[in-house]
Amino acid sequence: MKTIKTMKNKRIILVVAVVLLLAMTATTLYGCNLFGFGLLGEADLIEVMNNLAVRMFVGDGLSINIWLDNPEALGLFDQPAYLPTPIFDKATYEANMASLGEIVDAFKQFDYDKLSVVGKRDYDTVVNYFNTFSKYGNFYYLDNRDYIGVNGGWNVMIPLYLDKLAFKTENDVKNWISLAEQTETAFKEYARFEEEVLIPAGYGRTKSNYLDIAVQCDLMTEVDTDSGEHFLLTLFKEKLDRVDFLTDDQKAEYILTADDAIDKLILAYQTLADEVTVFAETAPAESKPLSAYQEGKAYYELLFLDNASTSDSVDMAYENLKAAFNETLAEARALQAQLPDGFTLEPKMSMEDLKGYYNILKSKYTEDFPALSEDIPDATFHKVPEAMSEVYNPAAYFMSAVDSTSAPETIYINEGNTGGYVGFDIISHEGIPGHMLQHAYFKSSGANMLRTLLAYTGYAEGWASYVQYYSTKYYEGSETEKLAYEAESLFTKASMYLYTLIDIEINYYGRTKEYLSTHEVYSLIFSDYMYEYMIANPAVYSSYGYGNYKMEALRDSFEGTDLEFHTAVLTVGPTTYEILARYI
Repeated sequence: MKTIKTMKNKRIILVVAVVLLLAMTATTLYGCNLFGFGLLGEADLIEVMNNLAVRMFVGDGLSINIWLDNPEALGLFDQPAYLPTPIFDKATYEANMASLGEIVDAFKQFDYDKLSVVGKRDYDTVVNYFNTFSKYGNFYYLDNRDYIGVNGGWNVMIPLYLDKLAFKTENDVKNWISLAEQTETAFKEYARFEEEVLIPAGYGRTKSNYLDIAVQCDLMTEVDTDSGEHFLLTLFKEKLDRVDFLTDDQKAEYILTADDAIDKLILAYQTLADEVTVFAETAPAESKPLSAYQEGKAYYELLFLDNASTSDSVDMAYENLKAAFNETLAEARALQAQLPDGFTLEPKMSMEDLKGYYNILKSKYTEDFPALSEDIPDATFHKVPEAMSEVYNPAAYFMSAVDSTSAPETIYINEGNTGGYVGFDIISHEGIPGHMLQHAYFKSSGANMLRTLLAYTGYAEGWASYVQYYSTKYYEGSETEKLAYEAESLFTKASMYLYTLIDIEINYYGRTKEYLSTHEVYSLIFSDYMYEYMIANPAVYSSYGYGNYKMEALRDSFEGTDLEFHTAVLTVGPTTYEILARYI
């Protein structure tokens, strides 16, 4: 039996993988005129929220493809898909972000007291979201370091989006090809931004980080030894073969075009690998945590509060997490002491095992959670292409289209990277009663579309982590196996708290490697790799560790049954924990 868990295969289960491109650039809403004069009532609020939702999709064919089944109903026809590119002018970036704050100011036109409970809930959430998002405009350099990366960045995400992009119309086929072609120009811009803006200002990366990016890029240039073609071209052909709106001749023509586009994509990755390798030659050997930058501590606090969906201070969160860690670890060790010596659970991560776990959870979850509408289809399990297994997480739920209750529900499984998980925990987190139930229930509840689009990762991952541990009651096996799984789950929770604490120690309090490697608790899992990972991914763990803490604390204060609590949380939907507490 494991005690404190260490990172396995350099991966963790991350946030739901699909995000609106709005999160990468604020230009979609820049300067938009959403308000008239004298807006007061509920109907006006709904109209403005609907308008905002549509504006988020204009000129963004990729998000439309992923999030909408019927974009024409919103007046969105054949929108192009674009890869975001950096804003080289700091003043322009700050103006764009400030425009989001103007949305918050415009909301003051509403008479809050005249809104219904649902209207107030939506108002509070939307204002909070755009107010928080606008604050990133104060951190131009720190907030624009994610165009390329090892665990994230567009060099990692583009193949995943091309895999996810469904061929519903001929425009989707054109957008797929266009996105592959755009990598050539976009990657050059990412490298130029790194060279001309970030590195001179002191916000570049370490030698090892640049070299790791080069390795990831090299992986994306490989072709299959048997077929002699790139895996993305194979995926394109498979998608195209399933459509019925193109003739065979049209398909053949598109395959030739896609082949040329993939050649450009391969060249783009090769060029980016070469350029970051050059950057590595003069890059520092040691990484700098956010705490080492003049504005780093303030930026980390914004990241933490945003990712954790809370208004708690980092200092308060730190103290809460320490207490939660000690309590959870004690519980886990007490259970472990009841197990036979040397007893361990064998992970079961095959596709068939995971489908079986999904069926078990589906048959039991309604004892404690609200049932999904019969319109919601069962989850389909999609295998991550082997070529992407090195850069992909163990599993991910892709949010289904928000305008349809019959849209496919998809869980991606990476059989090449189990991440040290048992299997049951993966499905309870990503599927039912985790992310799939969370998203599908809210979108089918009649919620305003804008609310389904605004990302609150602390709410999302806090829920999925909370129900992952809650679902130990549904695990099937012998009494010893059930006890072992419960202990395993508690050790996983304790590890998540500890990772979050280490992240805070490094990026907020500025703790050194020496301090962490000799600390009586942190040394249980600390490593040089973890130090570099936390620096490259600041506050990522807050959505899991502190999100779970806040969800459990909310449950402890709620007077009612588990079913009533779970229904209330899912009905309010994505928001901060403070707003959630106000409305459940």
